[in-house]
Amino acid sequence: MAIEKTKTEKPAAAVKKTAATKKPAAAKKPATKAASPRKKTASATVNNQVSYEAIQHAAYLIAEKDGFVKDAISYWLEAEAQAKTA
Repeated sequence: MAIEKTKTEKPAAAVKKTAATKKPAAAKKPATKAASPRKKTASATVNNQVSYEAIQHAAYLIAEKDGFVKDAISYWLEAEAQAKTA
């Protein structure tokens, strides 16, 4: 004995009812463009790289003068402090 599957469809009246109950779309206000976040420019990236390399070099010179006794972070922080005051 085979079982037949039947499709269940909504009556046409139910379909029309849902379409008729929709409210008309309100007039859309013109969208204002939100300010986009600033992108890094190539010159900012270059300046950051120059700063990084300058601090790196200064930290090495401080460490060399000190005889490499302390850890690298303390030399780095000292070089950054000197760069900020200069």
